[in-house]
Amino acid sequence: MDTITQIMVEVLTILGIATKEMKQGRISKYLSMCTSPVTEECPEKYGKRLIGRTDMEDALKRLDNLTHEEARMAIAENLRATHAVDERVKEATEQVLAVDDRVAGVDVRLADVDDRLANVDDRVASVDDKVTEVVHGVCKSF
Repeated sequence: MDTITQIMVEVLTILGIATKEMKQGRISKYLSMCTSPVTEECPEKYGKRLIGRTDMEDALKRLDNLTHEEARMAIAENLRATHAVDERVKEATEQVLAVDDRVAGVDVRLADVDDRLANVDDRVASVDDKVTEVVHGVCKSF
């Protein structure tokens, strides 16, 4: 049976016992006549223990155990969900690192292209200088 269902059964059992006890006012009436200073505070509780009736206490203990079990199950479920999220974060981290490596590779290739362009710029400047010399030489001869 599901833990929540068991908890509901215990709650209903406790309500049933409490209803039954309220209808049976006999023990309270009897014990009120013969109380001692020790049992004066809760004579009905001591009387029930003397005659062996601890059904309410037993039901409350079962309910307490069930609620603790439910809490442990909820904690275990949260832990499992946390581990699942942790795995997804690790996968995302690996993907980000892979993208970072690819970006670093593009960076290296761009640096290589930049170097090639610098060489082309130098050659163009050299050709430009030669063209300028030729144009100035031709212009001087005219």
